[in-house]
Amino acid sequence: MVRRGRSLARACASGLSDLRRTGGAERKLLVIFAGDHGSARAKGVEQLLRQYDEQGFFDKVILISPYLRRDARTSLDERHELYEFGLGWARFAGRVLAPLHVLRVILACRRLVRRERISVIRATEPTLCGFIAWATARLTGVRYVVSLHADYDKLFALDGARGAPTLLGSRALIEPFERLALRGASRVMPIRDSLVPYALKRGVAADKVRVIPHGIDLTPFTRPPTVDIRRMLDVPADKAIVAFAGRLSPENYVADMLDASRLLAARRDDFVVVLAGGGVLERDVAARLEQDPALRHVVRAIGFVSQDIVRALYGTAVVSLCLMGGFSLIQACAAGRPVIAYDVDWHHELVVNGKTGRLIREHDVGAVVDAVSAFLDDRAEASRMGAEAKALAFVRHDIRTASELRRRWYAEILAG
Repeated sequence: MVRRGRSLARACASGLSDLRRTGGAERKLLVIFAGDHGSARAKGVEQLLRQYDEQGFFDKVILISPYLRRDARTSLDERHELYEFGLGWARFAGRVLAPLHVLRVILACRRLVRRERISVIRATEPTLCGFIAWATARLTGVRYVVSLHADYDKLFALDGARGAPTLLGSRALIEPFERLALRGASRVMPIRDSLVPYALKRGVAADKVRVIPHGIDLTPFTRPPTVDIRRMLDVPADKAIVAFAGRLSPENYVADMLDASRLLAARRDDFVVVLAGGGVLERDVAARLEQDPALRHVVRAIGFVSQDIVRALYGTAVVSLCLMGGFSLIQACAAGRPVIAYDVDWHHELVVNGKTGRLIREHDVGAVVDAVSAFLDDRAEASRMGAEAKALAFVRHDIRTASELRRRWYAEILAG
């Protein structure tokens, strides 16, 4: 039986009493994750790397970042230690020698598991990280779990090899590794209900699935913004802000947002669309703004900014555009503003149409324009929906609630 996010309240109601240590060895977690310390720090989300201990459930967490330019070792805090593995000489040989690099990472993980007496292994994606976790588990006898964060088939359709893990540019070639990692895991942990079918389609037994909603420290969203966005960006008081914060990449429907901004500019001149973030389309966005004075008049692309600025942007906006979103969607809702999103992926779990925002059919740019315009015309309705969005985000995604659920699932694995 699949245990989904709706069991969250029931799990939390039972409290933490059954999770307290009653003695025995320390609990230690090895996390193989698809990311790196430098990027997390640049994006202002370094704190996410310090949350894998689940608020003290694990005494120590060792993070493995397997596919970088050079080796590095970093102590993030007293509980979290990061090992980054660089391709080194294999980088110059490209795909030919890459398997040797993966083998090196697997052997290093085996040493760490044995030396540190790791209790459980977690991979944060089911392909390269999942395969390393599978191989390490086979070599050490330690159980592993795979957390599932995206529908990679959907991302591949939106952005080819850049949007999802591939092997030699092919999803078909990497799928056997994905199935191997998912089927061999003690638990598969999708971050939302909508990803459960993705796991089941790949042969995961339903009784191994545990949904673990994203958890974020939402405390900053309970305080007033620390940045005056209007002053920072010189936005006049009579211009409403429409906000986007995220990667400027095809899977986030950046082209659709620009098209919607252009159409809305033909209707009215009382708004500014602020795009916060960088990515592969950053130059394309800049070029389009340069070539189109009307679009440039209503769109501000401000690049990567701190989380303080992101929170202030969301909190100042009348409405947020999250046509595709993960953490960004949670943050937009937590800021107390309505959200416009495409009706794809998991969005319906937070964007309840007519209650917390508007769900729009994919690529229906005209409907996006109509929805933005309606919120600009009815600020009271926008505020009402924003309050509902904030309440739902806090119920589902506050770090304390989400972490408690993950602790229960980890305890289940360690007990079994």
